[in-house]
Amino acid sequence: MSMTLEHARRRWDYQSSFKRQAPSELTVICCAYNLRVCDYACEFLKQGLTKQLLISGNTGNWTRQWGLRCL
Repeated sequence: MSMTLEHARRRWDYQSSFKRQAPSELTVICCAYNLRVCDYACEFLKQGLTKQLLISGNTGNWTRQWGLRCL
């Protein structure tokens, strides 16, 4: 096995070890101009994977005209 594949396997094993059975208390969402990020985050709430969302960011190119500001 190449060193690259070995490193990839180790990283995969490491990150896979963080899978939790219980929902998280809070999920931090780093928003972007792509509104699908928020849609995806809302699915976490609907599926019971998190109890609260903390959404970062402010207005962007797509949301500026709505006149709403994120706090």
